[in-house]
Parts: sequence; structure tokens; C-alpha cells
Amino acid sequence: MKIWKTFASLFVLPLLIFIVCAGNSKRDTALIDDILSSLTLEQKIGQMMMPAVPGKKMTPQLDAMLKKYSPGGVIFFGFNLGSPDEVKNFTSSIQERSIEYSGIPVFISMDQEGGRVKRLTQGVTQFPGTMAAGAVFDEKLTYLWGRILGLELRLLGVNMNLTPVLDINDNPDNPVINTRSFGADIDTVSIMGRAYIKGQQESRCISVGKHFPGLGNSNVDTHLKLTIMDFDMKRLEDVELKPFDDAIKDGLECIMTTHSAFPQILMNRDSATISPFFLTELLREKMKFKGLVLTDDMEMGAITKELPIGDAAVKSVAAGADIILLSTYGANMEKIYTSIIAAVKDGRISQQRIDDSARRILETKLKYGIFSFDENKKIVQPEFLLADGEKEILKKGKNVNDELSKKSISYRGNAAFLQPSEETVRIFVSNSSVFTNKLSLDKNDIKAADFDSAVAAINRLPKNAKCVLYVYSYNSNPSYFKNIRSVSQKRNIPLVAVISGDPFPLLRSGAYDTIIMSFSNTTPSLEFLAQACSGVFLPQLETKLLPAKQ
Repeated sequence: MKIWKTFASLFVLPLLIFIVCAGNSKRDTALIDDILSSLTLEQKIGQMMMPAVPGKKMTPQLDAMLKKYSPGGVIFFGFNLGSPDEVKNFTSSIQERSIEYSGIPVFISMDQEGGRVKRLTQGVTQFPGTMAAGAVFDEKLTYLWGRILGLELRLLGVNMNLTPVLDINDNPDNPVINTRSFGADIDTVSIMGRAYIKGQQESRCISVGKHFPGLGNSNVDTHLKLTIMDFDMKRLEDVELKPFDDAIKDGLECIMTTHSAFPQILMNRDSATISPFFLTELLREKMKFKGLVLTDDMEMGAITKELPIGDAAVKSVAAGADIILLSTYGANMEKIYTSIIAAVKDGRISQQRIDDSARRILETKLKYGIFSFDENKKIVQPEFLLADGEKEILKKGKNVNDELSKKSISYRGNAAFLQPSEETVRIFVSNSSVFTNKLSLDKNDIKAADFDSAVAAINRLPKNAKCVLYVYSYNSNPSYFKNIRSVSQKRNIPLVAVISGDPFPLLRSGAYDTIIMSFSNTTPSLEFLAQACSGVFLPQLETKLLPAKQ
């Protein structure tokens, strides 16, 4: 049933109103009651789905999906995104069709974490990401990162960013979190997470803290299979839950679940995503979370290898999830949709459980200016307009990015290798043109495109020549550096590893004399990494984000 079909109108959402009272008036509560009473069961369940979408523009396939299911949200991946104008046109067309078919605009979400996890490569500042911000540990800079990115996303029509990662990355074997976390220190993750959330949500872009109740200690990629967290509730309360608890108290609007099992707590192999204990007893009742609970992608191996996807979705909704996330838009969406409808009709899920989620979804959309009411009490889609001072905030994007990228450069090991010396030949091995082109070298220093070229250069040097070998790599594969180390040791040549990706494996291996890290491979990060290697500035000694060298 269509409700209050209308077309978009202009509406300015002042920041003060957004912070203080958006969506909280008695009038708005009554109007949301009216919307809920007008929605069918199928429409309410549609609001609880967030599928991916095909293509970069409106297609007959996408139109049919929006018409059939009336999803409450969609998620964008890189293949959906082109130029800023293309993105704006795409988001506008999705909202227009959603209003036409259901009367309600949608959440448009993506993972724009920064660093190695990004979807948009145009139209937004390419910030270095979460661990880089953790290394800097500057609340103001992290707040501005969230503030600026939030505005940039909203101007493109994206109103929900599936960030920040609030996992504490205290397991060096973690294959999926590592540099996506603010670090291994609980307070760092909590303080930086809250600063980022504050900035992003003040820009009217919804933040999603993930992955509840904590994925940082995993040694398994949940995209592939279920991960088992083998610790008790005390450990969870002392470590993993603190960043989530602090963020909830500071107003975090949405939390994403993890597909991880906690057998010491639940006494079974159920993931947190389908657990009433985690989603209702712990999150809602004990931690007093009143916002949206969003599942991680239900098509990950951690779910699909354990349960039929329809059954898993039913269990998740019954447990307390508000929104089911899907990385596709085909057969699995139909299975989930029909499975939840059937579960309500046969009593496995109560009508009240669905109504509670639908209400939270509508309230959040109203609060963040995704829809509003006109004087006739009709739903309208406001145009996103900048509040006073926000144009000036946007102008700070490059400076904030440069400051985060530069200050995050860190090292472990021998500081003597961080500055050039006239008596020492430095040989740089790199396959990154961005890094190599930014190196400022002395006349005796050498650039090598690969390790064989570096060995040849070493062999051409006099036997008594002092030399240091710098090897840039995105992946810190210990076996690769171990092989390089064996060659360097034959000539007593110190080895400096230069890493823009996950440094944990190499830190544990000890196959280096010094390691220089950026935690990010964005262009600014690589350029500042090269400057640090060239002696232009001294990177910081890193002591708390990563485990000590073993």
C-alpha cells in the first residue's frame, strides 16, 4: 500500500535543531504512529532490509527490486560508484523511486572507512583510515575527519557510513581487522571512536559502530567461515565492550553485529548476529542501546556455512536485529523476505518485534533529515543543504588529511636508520611509483625496482661500503622479508622494512632492523612515508598500537 506519495521539496535542516530535537517532538511521534499504522507487514519487513544494488544508475532490474520489496536501505560497493555527478544522480533516482513505491526514502550506505577499505575514490577526501588516526591520537583531528567526510558523503546522497570499526585489534594474527582498527589499546579505540562518531553524526551522516560485541581478537576471516571467540564474559566486559559502551553513551545511532561465536558465554555455536543474549539482553537491556541494530552481511561464510540464509535472518530478527544487510540483491533477498514474513505469520516472530524495528528505522530517518513532514503532514525528502560554517569546514579537508597522514608515520627499531648519512649508501626497493617518486635521495643513494636489481646494486659496491637496504611493501609477508634478510646478512647490511599495510606479521617475525609504518596506502600516506624515509621529518616511535617485536 502506498502512503503519502509526494515529491521531494527543499528543506533546510539547521544543525541546532538536528542535535537538540530532530525527530523527538510529540507531533513527529504521532505522525510516525500514523505511518506505521498505514504500512503493511510486507512494507515493514521491507524497511528492515538493506541489499546491494546493480549498476551505477537506475535500471529495470533495480526498479523492479525497489518496487517489489520497498527496502528501507541499500548498500553501495565500488562497482556502483563513478564520478561525483554520477553518484548524486544515482542516489537521487533511488530516492525518487523509493518515495514513488513506498512513500519513504531509504538509507544509502557504504563502507568508507579510509585507508584500505574505501568505496568512493572520487568526490570525497581520501583519509588514511582508522589505525593511522589511532597512531596520531588527536581527538580534534579525528573529529574533523568524521565531520568532513560526513558532509562530503551527504552532499553525494549517502546518509549512512558503515564506520567506525570499534574492534580492539589485540590479536596480531587477525586477518580481517588489523589496520581497520584504531589499535590494540582499549582507551585509544574508545576515545578516537567517539571523536569520529561525533564529527560524522554532527554532519547528519549516520555512524555505524562495528563489529559488536567485538571482532578484534579473531584469527579467522568471517567472510569465509564462523570465527570462535574462546573467552568468557568477564574478558568481554573488560576489553571488547568498552568502546561500544562509551560510544552508546555518546549517542552512536547504529551498531553492526559480528558473525562470531562465543561458546564460553552462549554454550553453543550461535554467532552474535543471531543471539538474543547479545542483541537484546546485553545490548538493549544492559547497555541501554536505543538505536539501530544492523547485521553484518548475511551472505558471509560465517552465516551461510552454518545455517540456511532464510533461517539465519529469522533468528537474527527474533534476536533483536533491526536491519538485515545483504551484499547481493537476488535470490537470497527473496529467501530472507519470504522467510521473515512466514515467521511473523506463524508466530515465531511477534508483530511487535517488527513494529519496534520499523519505528526505530523511521525515527532515525526523520532525525537525520532523510525525510521530513510538510505542512500537510506528508512525507517529503529534504534536499541536503550545508548549515552555517560547514562550507568552511569542508575547505579543511586537505589540511586535515595531510596532518593525519603525516603524523601517523611511525617506526619501531633503530632510529639511526631514519636519517641519511654521507657515509652510508641507501638502497630503496619499491614497486610503488607514488612512494618512489617522492623519495628525496642523496647522489649516492640508489632506487631499485625489484629485489634482484637491489642485489645487483649491492654487488657493485665496494666490499667495505656502508649500506642500508630499505624495502617497501604493502603486505608485510614475513617469509618475503626473511629471504631478503638472509641476503642482507651475508654483507652485514641492515634491513629497514617500509610497510603501508598490516605490519603485525612482520613485527612478530623480527626479520628486520627497523620498520617504518604508515598503516595506509593512500597517496598522501605513501608520499609522507617516502619523506620520512628520506629524512625530511622524523616519524614517531610507536609503542602502544602494536605488540612488541617478538
